[in-house]
Amino acid sequence: MDELFEAAGTLRSAYRGVDWASTPLGAASGWSPTLRAAVDLTLHSRFPVTLFWGPEFVMIYNEAYVELIGNKHPAALGAPAAKVFAEIWDVIGPMLDSVRSTRRATWTRDMRLLMDRRGYPEECYFTFSYSAVRGPGGQVEGVIDIATETTAQVLSQRRLIMLVGLSDALSGLEEPTEILDRAVRVLRTDPQDLPDVDILAPDPAGDAGRPPLPAVRSTIFGDGDFVVEMMADLPVMRVRLPGPPPSAETVLVARLSQHLPLDDGYVGFVRLVGATVAQALQRAQTRQAERRVAVLERDLSEQLQRSLLTPPARPPGLEVAVRYLPASERARIGGDWYDSFLQPDGGLTLVIGDVAGHDQQAAAAMAQIRNLLRGVAYAAGKTPAAVLEGLEATMRGLGVDALATAVLARLEQPEEQARDGVRTLWWSNAGHLPPVLVTPDGTATLLRTPPETLLGVRAGVTRGDHRVALTPGCAVVLYTDGLIDRRDAIIDDGLADLTRSLTGRQGSTAEQLCDQLLDRYAATGDDDIALVVLRIPPEPAGLLGQGGGAEAPPADKRNAGNLFSMGGFGPPAEIDSTGAGHVRRESSSLLSREFTADTITELRHAVAARVTAAGLTGEPAEGFVLAVHELTTNAVRHGGGTGHLHLRRQGDMLRCDVVDHGAGGDLPPIRQAAGTAAGGRGLWLAEHLADSLRLDRRADGLTATVTIALP
Repeated sequence: MDELFEAAGTLRSAYRGVDWASTPLGAASGWSPTLRAAVDLTLHSRFPVTLFWGPEFVMIYNEAYVELIGNKHPAALGAPAAKVFAEIWDVIGPMLDSVRSTRRATWTRDMRLLMDRRGYPEECYFTFSYSAVRGPGGQVEGVIDIATETTAQVLSQRRLIMLVGLSDALSGLEEPTEILDRAVRVLRTDPQDLPDVDILAPDPAGDAGRPPLPAVRSTIFGDGDFVVEMMADLPVMRVRLPGPPPSAETVLVARLSQHLPLDDGYVGFVRLVGATVAQALQRAQTRQAERRVAVLERDLSEQLQRSLLTPPARPPGLEVAVRYLPASERARIGGDWYDSFLQPDGGLTLVIGDVAGHDQQAAAAMAQIRNLLRGVAYAAGKTPAAVLEGLEATMRGLGVDALATAVLARLEQPEEQARDGVRTLWWSNAGHLPPVLVTPDGTATLLRTPPETLLGVRAGVTRGDHRVALTPGCAVVLYTDGLIDRRDAIIDDGLADLTRSLTGRQGSTAEQLCDQLLDRYAATGDDDIALVVLRIPPEPAGLLGQGGGAEAPPADKRNAGNLFSMGGFGPPAEIDSTGAGHVRRESSSLLSREFTADTITELRHAVAARVTAAGLTGEPAEGFVLAVHELTTNAVRHGGGTGHLHLRRQGDMLRCDVVDHGAGGDLPPIRQAAGTAAGGRGLWLAEHLADSLRLDRRADGLTATVTIALP
């Protein structure tokens, strides 16, 4: 063997086996100096190099080049390139001819070639350069090819791009069917790795317009998560997508490329595709479960919160409405609370408050503070400011470590105010948002007071009392910051918007005001909301002045909505409960008025207000008011449609006479409430709700009288 081939290393035997004399190059001893020099350079290089020599581009290469051509070696050694690379000659042949004719080198990066080097047309990628090798006279004797295979890098990058794109496409989806549909669409954009792909899942309904796809038995996988089968001489890989939804039998099915080796990299890629889809399904399942848990927790939180907030006291003649709405952003137990309860003397106490925090600790602190406040207020019987001071001391003494804001209000009606239906609201504010007063003319005003410290900040805080006179038709709205506080706005803007939204709402009941406020604000908030609305219903037309001790003064004499600060506790000296021109009638007379079917409901409110002002509260008051209402209803029904009511105080009892204007016919029988006799239910109720019932027949009608003892 020519000593030129000693540098061939492991290819020495291959070089020895070639009959060079029979090749277009002839015996090696007769090769030109240019060829021998090129061969020496090639065999001493550790980089893949081949020579395409002479008109037929006969191949001479080093051992590093063998890996690039696979099983074409050793037949390629000494053979014409067109014969060796017949399947790709239409691509590289013109390139070699161009180098020989133009003497200019080529440069190609990551060229895709379907090359038969393992018995099938394999998808390969190469970066290479063809350069001319010239003899002493400048003529081109051959072409040198310096090459590197980049198949692994190209495939890895392509598959990585697919996996990232698939993950991104599925990341925001939460419905399993949508995930599967999107995954199939994305995967079908890579026909080089996945010529055909689908995801099969049991679906009795199937997709619109096509029959349901068959499910794949999980038993074919054995203990693994994938299986590769040959179908019509093509490899098909199935990957199980574990876990619901939509089913443990969901399977990714992919027909693999006939141009790629079925190696670990290819199988691993398809398994990663399956894992990406499975993770998206599991993520959707987790999100759905989290949403269900969040809804459950929200319901439980709301139930817990509402269980801590008892129904409000609603004395006769007053409207009290409350609302609690939990935070909408996520299931949270808030620290907001409301309260409405009666004092031992019959006075109504209202509370709105907010404990800092949104967790179980805040809810527990809220329950403690609410109950402590109830106890202090009920037992002490002091002004709102004094009650809040007592609450602060109690919290510190019992170790209730919490910060809270609160408004405590007390509604009273001294006897001199009762004749006009006027009431006084006293309140103290511990760092809370100001209440809103809505007057009978529809004006909405913030009841601003000098700012005071939150509860729980420091001991010994001196707090102030404030008062406002409320005439019939007034409403006061207490609320927590969740109603109006928004992250993108300052609180003053929220307060201004609240007053605008309440302006002109004088005709709304307390319940309607609550609903209107929640309709306006709840959807845009992310904090819990508590509301308390107090409303004094308007007096029925003509009621004042027909009894009740005084005629109605002009509207500007009633002090509706006039705000006062005060240092003591008692009726405000500024409120003139009689007014100029008032004429006092019999001191025992509380209310005297004609009524019809259209006015008995309004009359009931007026009676309730007078009964409460006289000192009768709680269940006895409610029962007496109902007894009177039943008598007025009977009078309308059986007495010709009209009647007259006279409510008076006689010593230590209340007396109410209801006179109808009927013809004085037979009275309905007094029957049990569950009886079936026609009529008589109202008389039966009146007899059992009052201390006494007396019926007097007259030629022109009937007088029914009920009495009840005062405490």
